[in-house]
Amino acid sequence: MHAHGRFLSRLCEDDEEAAHSLERAIALNAADNNTFAELGNILMRKREPGGALVMFRRAQEAQPLITWRANQEKANFSAVFLDTPMGGSTPVNYLAGRASYDRHFHCVIPDTPANLDLLRRKADVVFNMISNADDGGKRWLWPLTSWSGFAGRQSTIHV
Repeated sequence: MHAHGRFLSRLCEDDEEAAHSLERAIALNAADNNTFAELGNILMRKREPGGALVMFRRAQEAQPLITWRANQEKANFSAVFLDTPMGGSTPVNYLAGRASYDRHFHCVIPDTPANLDLLRRKADVVFNMISNADDGGKRWLWPLTSWSGFAGRQSTIHV
C-alpha cells in the first residue's frame, strides 16, 4: 500500500487515490514514518496545512531523525540538517549526498518541541537548511539559531 500510494503521489496525477492508498497503509502499519510524511506532502499540495502538520508530527514521532550513514566505515563527524515543511528548504544533496560524515535530518514543525538532547547527541555541526526567508521561512531563522546555540554545536544558516 505504501509503495502504491508513494508512486501515485510522486506522479502527482491522482492525489485522492494516493491519499486513500496511504491511509490504508497507515492502518496496516502505523509505525512507518515515510507513509505519514508522504500523506503530509499530499495534504500540503491540496492546501490542507492543518492535516499536513498532523501527518508530519506523526512521522516525527515514529522517527525523530532520518539518518544517512557516512560513505566510509568510520564517519569523520556527524551533522544535523534542519528543514521544515512550512517554508522552502535548500536541497541537501550537494552538502549531504555522498559524504564522509553521518547525516541526520530533523524536520522543524510549528508548535512541536524539538528533542534538543537528541540533537545534541547526534550533531557535531548543525546546518539550518530552511530558506525562503521572505516566503514563510523567515519566522524559523531566529528560533533555529537559538536551537543550534543551545545545542552547543557549530551552526550554519544556509539560505
